[in-house]
Amino acid sequence: MSDVTVTIRTFDDQLTPVEIDSVLVRVYDNLENFVTEGFTGDVTPGEIQFLLPGDILGISYILRFLKAGVSFLPQPRLDIEVTDPAPAPFVVTGHVGTTAAIVTFVAKTTDVTPLPLPDTKFSLYSDSDLFITEMTADLLGEAQISLAAGSYIIRLLLPLWTFENGPTQTISVLDPLPVGGTNVFDFPASQPAMPVSSDPLMCRISGYLTDDSLQPLQRVKIRVMPILTNPDVKMSGFPGGGNPAVVGRSMILREAVFETDETGYVEMILPRDSCYEVHIHGYATPTVPTYNAVYVPNAAGAYIEDVFFPYTSTVVFDPVTLTLAIGETGTITPEITGSNTQTLDNKYAQLFMDFTVADLTVAGMAIGSSGAIVITGLQAGSTTLTVARSSKRTTNANRRPNIPALVVTPVTITVTP
Repeated sequence: MSDVTVTIRTFDDQLTPVEIDSVLVRVYDNLENFVTEGFTGDVTPGEIQFLLPGDILGISYILRFLKAGVSFLPQPRLDIEVTDPAPAPFVVTGHVGTTAAIVTFVAKTTDVTPLPLPDTKFSLYSDSDLFITEMTADLLGEAQISLAAGSYIIRLLLPLWTFENGPTQTISVLDPLPVGGTNVFDFPASQPAMPVSSDPLMCRISGYLTDDSLQPLQRVKIRVMPILTNPDVKMSGFPGGGNPAVVGRSMILREAVFETDETGYVEMILPRDSCYEVHIHGYATPTVPTYNAVYVPNAAGAYIEDVFFPYTSTVVFDPVTLTLAIGETGTITPEITGSNTQTLDNKYAQLFMDFTVADLTVAGMAIGSSGAIVITGLQAGSTTLTVARSSKRTTNANRRPNIPALVVTPVTITVTP
């Protein structure tokens, strides 16, 4: 396999074809992952070239075409095979006129101030339910396509989100646009209420497992194994069945196994405020352990991504106000809680957090080995102690959209003469 030059040429459908410049050509692999893009005519009229991996058997790619006022029928898509040596140029014919319109799909939340929903999948079908193409929303929650006027069916998918008017909807593309008309289609969505356990001693953990292309991982088993422990000294009996070993009047003696359904969805009901070794079948690579200790939140419900990939979510200071004389010291204790409701041992606070005194001429700061923050008054005035997630270390799995902002109330520090 090696990189080869792939040439795409765009012409109109006149008797004597003319090159079409400024056509946006987007390249995807056969799993719909974006590869590259560019415009025709930048160097040669109606033409664009990409350097793509190819081999003797051919590597599959998907091309999509977009330009206002140009339609590429029967659909703005071309499936190609890139061979090595390079294949002949791929020729695409478009119609310049009023038979195509730029259509924008927008996925967003139902909040008063809507937020975009990146990675939403838009699957487009004809009005007779024949598949046309599939697109993925960008960071703005948008995807664009050039379509002829008419009715279409669109199917929407974003794990954990429910679309306001259902996952399957019908749209009408207008061309030409009447006064007040639009070809921008909004798809508001919200997250359903978190499933919770009715048992006050148990937590219901729910969520989705997918592959790299966000396709559901069906029938994947998640094995939850008790961590056998023993008291330092005991009267008699078996090794403890786990942490905890007893819930109510039930002794925990054996692992539990949960399985995803056809959509990749799974629910696990486990004792609150507990810790288990968890093994996800198939989640094993040379650099990833086959099992790991997982803390179960002390809550009625939780999302699986917040439990398996926890992050620091809140910091509470005690006290929240501190008054010192010049030269006097005082101690502030942070309580750092994760998305899984687990409280972080303060001796690890400096690994996860950055603590900052806004005005170091008013007060100095030092962090003890126990994680307590020692404040020293330096000169009369007022300042604040703030905290942020570490800027020197990565402390959570990467997410899109990003994890919520840290919830914290700064400490007000007053130094008196």
